Amino acid sequence: MYNRYMNKRRSAFTLIELLVVIAIIAVLIGLLVPAVQKVREAANRMTCSNNLKQYGLALLNYESTNSVLPPGSLAGSAAVGSTSWGDAQLFGTAVFILPYIEQDAIYKQLLISRDLNAKTAPFYSLNPDWSMGWSKIKALSCPSDEVAGASQTTNGPILFGIDFTTAAPDSIAAASWGTGGVAYDLGKTNYCTVAGALGNNVTTADANSGPGASLQKYVGIYTCRSRTRTSDILDGSSNTLAVGEGLGGIVQSGVQRDYFWAWMHVGAMPTKFGLLGGGGPTPTSANNTGAAVGGWQYFGSRHSGIIQFGFGDGSVRGLRPGSSGVRNPTTAGSDWYVYQAMAGMRDGDVYSSAQLSN
Repeated sequence: MYNRYMNKRRSAFTLIELLVVIAIIAVLIGLLVPAVQKVREAANRMTCSNNLKQYGLALLNYESTNSVLPPGSLAGSAAVGSTSWGDAQLFGTAVFILPYIEQDAIYKQLLISRDLNAKTAPFYSLNPDWSMGWSKIKALSCPSDEVAGASQTTNGPILFGIDFTTAAPDSIAAASWGTGGVAYDLGKTNYCTVAGALGNNVTTADANSGPGASLQKYVGIYTCRSRTRTSDILDGSSNTLAVGEGLGGIVQSGVQRDYFWAWMHVGAMPTKFGLLGGGGPTPTSANNTGAAVGGWQYFGSRHSGIIQFGFGDGSVRGLRPGSSGVRNPTTAGSDWYVYQAMAGMRDGDVYSSAQLSN
């Protein structure tokens, strides 16, 4: 007898089949999402590397036009009659390379003098300089970091390692842009030039680094009102750090970073503190007491395990933090020493770049 149920088609999955399909989809998503994230980070890292490459080439192009590399900053200096570090233009290196990174439109509107031999009013005291400082420049931010989209207070550190007698020369300072609780959303950056261990004219002992550390030995290419030429880089431009990436600060109370770098204001950063571990703004380096440290005066990145740097010849390489945050000058050849030797332009130290290079 004909069975009318034999040729009847099922109209839906059974519950077990549906659960199996959902499980398979979940497994595929679990496999694909990390892969997509890795691909995205690889692309971001490449873009960041290209940004540093263009920054480094802009520094060299500036030298081709002006016969010297741009200064690390136009902070205050006794040599030009300043009475404090803030008694000057307060421009950082990025201002000088604007025409070489396709930002000539901003550069031409600036009225504050870029004269290395004279001090004038700070950039925030006059428009359009102050207004131009709010400009968002994509080429000056790392796509792995959220700094470009952050609308929080921008703080601009300037290297303070200059020749004042009224303050310790081996120190640095930061200025907070904001009044009455209102945040100033100045244009942010992840990049700034390298000042060496602590800039130039470091005349006092650095207690935080312990006895025997001559920070003046490791003066970098870019310092306050510097006029360095490539020919002055006696250690070799391909061996000397020129520009690196940083996060600008650390997260406080899980809310926001305490500082950001402002591209118009941030001066060359020192290296004496070591490198922050890659991957986030939470510090992972340690000082010579083993305590965790971090802040706006560090080079660091969102890239897992590395911080990218442009060298004096325009090349770009990633450095591993290693134990560079452990400042122990009594241990020759330590990661800290290698990092300082990389930052110094005429220290004469011989080091293996493989010790920190990624």
